[in-house]
Amino acid sequence: MRHSGAVEPSGESLPETQQETQPEPRHASRPESHLESRPKSHPESRPETHLESGPEGLDGGAAEHRPRPERVGLYEDGDIAWRRVSPRLATARTIAWTLALLLPVALFGSGLAVTGWLAIPTVVVVLAWLGGLWLIRRQVAAISYAELAEELVIRKGRLARSLVSVPYGRLQYIDVQSGPLARRLGMAQVELHTASPQTGGSIPGLPVEEAEALRQRLAARGESQRAGL
Repeated sequence: MRHSGAVEPSGESLPETQQETQPEPRHASRPESHLESRPKSHPESRPETHLESGPEGLDGGAAEHRPRPERVGLYEDGDIAWRRVSPRLATARTIAWTLALLLPVALFGSGLAVTGWLAIPTVVVVLAWLGGLWLIRRQVAAISYAELAEELVIRKGRLARSLVSVPYGRLQYIDVQSGPLARRLGMAQVELHTASPQTGGSIPGLPVEEAEALRQRLAARGESQRAGL
């Protein structure tokens, strides 16, 4: 009887004690706190910040400070500071044109004077010389160039207008040339050479000091563009 009496209270009290004193599992509370805090802090805040600051904050700010490409017109100057060549280029071309006309007159003028047909060629030569003078003045006034942020632009021609853009990064070397007549008049010509002959260009009729300074600036810009600066 003592044995049964000792067994009965132990069998009834043990389950109750275990139910009362058994601690609650800690892992049950972790998923709740983890699920509550995770969408509020980590996954929701990042996409919203990224979407709001992407186009307007980072990209938009960089686009505002980025220099806009300048519009280059075939005839219009716009806001670009175009530079003209020296007026002495017209003098040099006039001298060359006059010599080109006088040479055939000197060769065949004596024969035409004997036959009596000298008057007609003389009138033709004079008219051609005057027309050449007018065309030379117009052509020299139409030559201009501009140093932009990424390229050098050259415009030439009146009847047949042309515009050549030479990127600084494609420049291989720059020549400065001056013939006897141009050297006499204090002028030089800048030749731009690239990998493709079609993308090169030339600027005639520049003062020697300006031509040398332009060559140095173009060489420095070409090196910086090729280096990616």
